[in-house]
Amino acid sequence: MSKSKTSDSNIQVLAELDAIKRLLTLVLMKAGASQDELSAALKVDRSTVSRMLPTRKVKNFRFIN
Repeated sequence: MSKSKTSDSNIQVLAELDAIKRLLTLVLMKAGASQDELSAALKVDRSTVSRMLPTRKVKNFRFIN
């Protein structure tokens, strides 16, 4: 496998992992988790959670039941 194919593959995997983290964050938010609980579950700093989901998006967030 060439370097560019490996690099492209790595980029795709990282993008998928980021999408999974965002989905997990939304599920935990629906369950009522706090920002501290989200950061602990994702094993990231609290500030990272803040950057992932800006306040205006969290305030406007609605789940479809």
